[in-house]
This record gives sequence, structure tokens and C-alpha cells, in this order.
Amino acid sequence: MIFVDLFCGIGGFSQAAKNNDHDLFLAVDNDPQVLKVYTKNHAGINTLCSDIQSEWNEIQKNIPRKVLIHASPPKRLLSWFLFEMNKGKWLWTLECDYSRETLSIFMEKGVNFHVINCCDYNAPHESKKIIASNVFKESPVSNGKISVKQHWSKIGVTPTANHFCFEKSKRSIKSPCFHVKKTKQTYWCNSNDSKEFFTIRDVARLQTFPENFDVSGCCMKNVQCVTPVSVGLLIVSLIKIQT
Repeated sequence: MIFVDLFCGIGGFSQAAKNNDHDLFLAVDNDPQVLKVYTKNHAGINTLCSDIQSEWNEIQKNIPRKVLIHASPPKRLLSWFLFEMNKGKWLWTLECDYSRETLSIFMEKGVNFHVINCCDYNAPHESKKIIASNVFKESPVSNGKISVKQHWSKIGVTPTANHFCFEKSKRSIKSPCFHVKKTKQTYWCNSNDSKEFFTIRDVARLQTFPENFDVSGCCMKNVQCVTPVSVGLLIVSLIKIQT
């Protein structure tokens, strides 16, 4: 398949498409600094720095009809994007952050959508996303969550609810902490007094980018707002079901 990545950011969906040996025809974003990072990691792909809403009539003239458009639009442009896709009869997919406002837009437009939790699809954080398309209808398949209690019971151990609070469970100063809290010694864990717990590289890992992805030149927001690669892989796999 050949994709156009609108509101591409640093390229989470593009990375997923590349991992599945699909081609990218064009990537569009309105932030030149973000596109510099995109170009470093996706060499050879045409990029366009443009305000997608105001310049859409010109942009779409350069997009072949056989390509599939993927977008990660901000909430304020979601209604506009859905309207334009329907008007132009494009093949499209999208991903956006879950909220009551975005949910109501999809319901109002009568668009088929799925609400997923990123942690169910290999991203190590709980963040709800809405994925939608006019080329797939199957629900995302998840193995489901397994509770800590279920996991421990499989090996014959059923810890009490306050297991981690016992003094005997205190971690050594060199051991990783089971949660991230700071200040009090009574938390019985390693304390970090800095306000920034994560580096940009750490956040890229949480968004399931590969280790060789070059994040130099990014700010934290660029990485936080991008489509997680694992969610992009899910979207691509659901498209493949239909083709």
C-alpha cells in the first residue's frame, strides 16, 4: 500500500508503515522543525510544510487517487478532516486522542470508530485513542489484560494487597523502583528530586519508537503528541485484513 501521512509529526505512523514494508508518497505537517526530524528518520520521502486546512485544495491536487490517506488531526480540525474525506471520496484512516468532544464528533458524523487503550497494544502507558477508517470494520483484537494477582497465582504465589509496603520488600539503592514518586523516605523507594522524570528518549521509548530513531531536535511535546508506533501497526494490520 502507498500512504500519505497528514499531520505527520515526527512520523509515528510512517514508522509503522515502513516496518510493514509499505511505501509513503508524502508527509505533511505545519512545523518545519518537526519535519527536519521526520526527514532524518525517513529519508527519501517527500515532505511538505503546509497549513493543511487552509491549503488543502492545493495539497490534494498532488495526491494520486489510489493512495490511502492517514491523519492524526488535532481536535479542532477533526470535523473538517472528516468532511473533506467524505466529500473527496478518499480512502482514509485516522488516529486521535480520546475525549468526550472527539467521541461526539464521530457519532455526529456517523463514522465507524474504535476506542482503544494503548497499553493493550504494546505501548507501556494507559492512553485512550480513537482509531477510525472507511477501509476497515473489524474491531481491534486484544489478548486482554491480566491482573497482577492472576499473574502471581500462576506461579503459586498470591501476595497480599500491601505486599510492596512491607519493609522486607524495600529495594536496594541500586535497584529500580516499582513506582515513580519523590521526596519522602517513607515511600521506601529511590527518590528523584528533579521535576523532569523522563528524557525525550525515554518518552520515545514509551511511544514504541525503535532505539535507532533520532530524536535530536525534538521537544518533549513533539514526541508526546505523536501516534505511537504500536498503534500505527494496529491500524496498518486492520487495513491489510480488508485488502
